[in-house]
Amino acid sequence: MNNSNNFKKGSQDSFDNNWKNRRETKNNYWTRSSPKNQIELAFRMHWKLFNELMPKTSGKKVLEIGCGRGSISSYFADNDYDCTLLDISKSVIDVAKDIFYKTGHNAKFVVGDALNLPFENESFDVLVSIGLFEHFEDLDKLISEHNRVLKKGGIVL
Repeated sequence: MNNSNNFKKGSQDSFDNNWKNRRETKNNYWTRSSPKNQIELAFRMHWKLFNELMPKTSGKKVLEIGCGRGSISSYFADNDYDCTLLDISKSVIDVAKDIFYKTGHNAKFVVGDALNLPFENESFDVLVSIGLFEHFEDLDKLISEHNRVLKKGGIVL
């Protein structure tokens, strides 16, 4: 890391600065057509697996924790789920909002902490995260927050 900037490695500011300046930041990995690359294929396959795992009687309120661009939430939104996307970074949420606007998908966007979710108990039928858990040391707290906001009979993907 270049010492000329004022960002501490691993800090939220460092992440936001990196996120804003990466060429692929605004790439959308959701598609209705055939996937054009490996990342689109991976998200499509995640969706197919999640769709098979979810009970057909489950509700439609979904929370993606650590949403990034919202690629997996785009699949939920495209299938009439009521989506909420959460990330700790406003820069990330802004990218997700822009992608959802361009695709015509609807969602709520929340800047918030996965260890202290800003939602009432039992608020969501489905919780989904891809690439989240490896960023936390206290998995018990993270899982406890997942359980707190998940409705009885809900599913965590």
